[in-house]
Amino acid sequence: MISDPIDTAGSVSPQAFDYILSKIKDGFLFEQFAQDLLCQILGVDFIPLGGVHDRAIDGLEHCAHPKVDEKTIYQISIEQNPRQKLLKTLQALKENNIKCLRLFYVTNKPVDQQDLLEEELYDRHGVVVRCRDAAWLRGNLNKNEGTIRTYLTFIESNYHEFADPGKTQIVADFVTDPRIFVFLRQQWERYGNRMRLDDLLTDSLILYSLEGTDPDEGKFRDRAAILKKFEGLVCYEPKILEARLDARLKHLSTKPRRIKFYEEGNKYCLPYSTRLELRERNIEDASLHEQFVLTANERLKKHLETQAVQIKDALNLLEGTFNAIFKQQGLEFADFVIKAENRDAVEKSLADIIADVVDSSAVTPANRTRVKAALLGAIREIIYRGNDSEHEYLRRLAHSYLMLFLLQCDPKICAFFSTMAGKLKVFVCTSLLVPALSEYPLPPEHRRHWNLLVSANKAGVQLLVNKAILQELVSHLQLAKNRYNEEYHGMETVFSDEIAVRYVKEIILRSYFYSLGAGQKWTIEQFLDNFVTPSATSEEMEIEMVEWLRHNFGVTYVEDAALGVTVNQHDLDTLTKELSGHKRSKRQASADARTILTVYALREKNQESGSSGIFGFRTWWLSKDTLTHQAVMKCFGKRYPTSCYIRPDFLLNYVSLAPSYDDANRVFDRMFPTLMGVTLSHHIPDEVSDIIHQAIKQHANKDLGRVKASLRTLSDQLKTDQKTINRIELKHYLDEQLGSA
Repeated sequence: MISDPIDTAGSVSPQAFDYILSKIKDGFLFEQFAQDLLCQILGVDFIPLGGVHDRAIDGLEHCAHPKVDEKTIYQISIEQNPRQKLLKTLQALKENNIKCLRLFYVTNKPVDQQDLLEEELYDRHGVVVRCRDAAWLRGNLNKNEGTIRTYLTFIESNYHEFADPGKTQIVADFVTDPRIFVFLRQQWERYGNRMRLDDLLTDSLILYSLEGTDPDEGKFRDRAAILKKFEGLVCYEPKILEARLDARLKHLSTKPRRIKFYEEGNKYCLPYSTRLELRERNIEDASLHEQFVLTANERLKKHLETQAVQIKDALNLLEGTFNAIFKQQGLEFADFVIKAENRDAVEKSLADIIADVVDSSAVTPANRTRVKAALLGAIREIIYRGNDSEHEYLRRLAHSYLMLFLLQCDPKICAFFSTMAGKLKVFVCTSLLVPALSEYPLPPEHRRHWNLLVSANKAGVQLLVNKAILQELVSHLQLAKNRYNEEYHGMETVFSDEIAVRYVKEIILRSYFYSLGAGQKWTIEQFLDNFVTPSATSEEMEIEMVEWLRHNFGVTYVEDAALGVTVNQHDLDTLTKELSGHKRSKRQASADARTILTVYALREKNQESGSSGIFGFRTWWLSKDTLTHQAVMKCFGKRYPTSCYIRPDFLLNYVSLAPSYDDANRVFDRMFPTLMGVTLSHHIPDEVSDIIHQAIKQHANKDLGRVKASLRTLSDQLKTDQKTINRIELKHYLDEQLGSA
């Protein structure tokens, strides 16, 4: 965790600035920041060096000159070795007859022995070189109000912190990179009504997991073994796929049958026809993979020979580069491979990616410049002039990437939602808390509401309850106790039956009777004592419940006065009256009305309309009862255009079940570029790439300000709209198992 970026004197913290610089891994992002900062320090604007904006000259990436002086060139770089980079730059300037009298090298790295380096370069090339390294930038950061404002704007837009699993900090651009825009757009596209990508991926992994089974040899796998194989294949716990596993096993084992199910032992295996189909496909995929490895490796070796350099593991370096390409610009690269358009999108970061891969490798520093040149040449040759097998191999990987992308398994998308989660402040409604309490007797894997709250808290979401919510929750427990004494006392045997328990309306009591049927032996008082003392007063129960919620879910109780907002009494009375027709009591209507108006008051107090950026509003009410927003609209019209409700299935799908940032990186390491990454491509429909291609073009044609506005709108829509696709709804396990009477 970095220190506050502004110290008590109103200047930027040097330690925080150094930390932020060290986190910048994107050359174009650093170029944008450095140019903005230099404009404030030097008072000049920059123009891209002629012919370099389209990456026409290797070695002159991120070069520009001041508007008034074409012979002074600034190069902005994040490469590890300044000397090698400068030598390559000066050589490129010479070979391309670009007149340069002074070269300023701007970097986020420290440059040691600058005087000696600058003298050496002048002796060799006759060009005055000046280094503006991390220390120089730090020293000029507090020069004026403009430099401080530039830095703080950069922090606000690009510095992201999230819990994954501890505190993870990254510097990433969510706006100019099209991934977030395209992903958010795709959550509403029509094609999702005709297919479920999570089903396609689940089916593929099931078939993978059952390879090697054979009923004739007595080789089977049960559900647990299949799920274990899942985790081994993708290298993380695939919760969203596990949620689909039972349905897909049933689907695949019905006609037309692709797998066989044996009731004895609840086990599965592949039938002969599927084994034959997979064997033929695997042979084809393995052949394609081997051809790519062979030809790509030969290309790199030839380029290394041209550069007069040798390295021990050329293939590992080549594969590491493709892996980094998919991680850092996978969407644009996949789109280019499939559509053969927008070459500039691929080239914009290619040199930076290769430089980072080589600098992080075991290649000796003296050879790195030549290895980078060889690798760049080989990668370009494969991409632009590769043979049919190389193009088909990359096309398969691109399709597999698109499937993972649309399942939210991309490092940048994971970082976006993790950052969003860390910004959310959510009041938790009793429509979530009561079902969560009722899940107490269930095995951990079936506690869906419970696990949702726990995972949301771990992801950094601030879960809150106020006095109104707390009183309503205690009222639910008291009502359950009273209803039990009035209607069910002495009839435990009857309502413990799986059929009769369906007629128990209150979920708390239904859970109690279900636990009795499952063999649990306790009284209703003992059951309720898991949460509060049943014989206590309402006030005492509230105090106990505060601690229970904090310990189990990380839910914080906040006093109304501590929030610093006042609910207008007239608004409260108006909304309470309107809600009374939708709630079970006037007391509940009043409690919900107060929470709703508190959420809106906090948004206004914290100026969330103007300060929340692309992540949207921060303060919400987590509730299943979203229909009452109609009452808000009826009472206040357009005064509150954005709903105060955040959907539970938003947190379920985009936070709880979604892969984490580290998970996504592990999946990419497992898939790209590997044989498994090739095989997954069989399950992605061609029309998906067509839709994504159009969304990328829309992003490219939008002004960045418009992109930011769109991201904010889409972010809030995702939290509130019930029409998103390919998503799993939050359902109580007992409702699913028992149904309703």
